[in-house]
Amino acid sequence: MYNTVSLVFSALPFSFSKAVFARIADLLADSTQFYNGTTWSSSAQSLLLPTHSFLQHCKNDCVDYIPEFINQNSTHLQTECQVVYVFKLFSPFLRHWDRNTNTRKQILYSLYQVMFSLLSENSASNPDLFVDFMYFIKYVFVGDEFKTLLERLCDIP
Repeated sequence: MYNTVSLVFSALPFSFSKAVFARIADLLADSTQFYNGTTWSSSAQSLLLPTHSFLQHCKNDCVDYIPEFINQNSTHLQTECQVVYVFKLFSPFLRHWDRNTNTRKQILYSLYQVMFSLLSENSASNPDLFVDFMYFIKYVFVGDEFKTLLERLCDIP
């Protein structure tokens, strides 16, 4: 069912796609309804599947908007749970966006910036999770593409 709705929705002009991103932004902005202390709220969980289906079928203009979306909402990404949710939203599709490597780099750069800002504030309860994500991205997707970014943001020998 989600695939059918997503196929129709992704065929609409980009202005309709912004409604998906607006819903995600609203969810991230209200941290009290986002996370109840042990799990994501039901609205956060119920948004994940249709968003994944939509991202599977969306057009390039929607994919090109993702780095801008992450940067616009980075102020809302203040907790580890919110950052992990954004990773869970967009990371599964990085492989599908090979056709547009520049946008993929921008998405990864935006995710790295959010992750580094959270880690620099020492507010992450599980920094190993972010380190694992960084190694995953390094070895699977970009390798040396992010070497200069990492050297600039971290003290890597």
